[in-house]
Amino acid sequence: MKQTYEFLQALAENNNREWFNANNGEVEDMEKRLMFNLKKFYPNVYEKVQRAHAEQGLAGLQYALEKCLEQGYIDPNIDVELMARLFLATSGMLISDSSVVVPEEVTNEEAFGAMVVNFLRGLSTVKGLQLIDEILSREPRPLKLSERREMKNKQ
Repeated sequence: MKQTYEFLQALAENNNREWFNANNGEVEDMEKRLMFNLKKFYPNVYEKVQRAHAEQGLAGLQYALEKCLEQGYIDPNIDVELMARLFLATSGMLISDSSVVVPEEVTNEEAFGAMVVNFLRGLSTVKGLQLIDEILSREPRPLKLSERREMKNKQ
């Protein structure tokens, strides 16, 4: 029990998702099963791990948003703490809530990316929007759902 808690606490503290991605989602599946079992058999520990992870994520996101605010990329009238909390709540639902339906043509990573872009655009000043547009111009434009479906139908 203590080892499970320490392992999950380390996951929350390290927040190192690259390791999970390198294992083709196997570790992510293991983490989901572990969290499911932790919630089922040790709900108090589950709540502590979730709270610690959320607080760490909140602190990191608030810090990043405050740096963007200092550099003039986001609107000075934005309530940074509220926006960070709303973003984490929304992203948490997208990641963990199976009732959130992402179209089959879109991966969760693509949906999350679209959400991040829209979130940041909503907070941005003109300077921030210019930076977002410049960053996005380096990548190919993601296909719209209608384009994805049309391609699928042609196959």
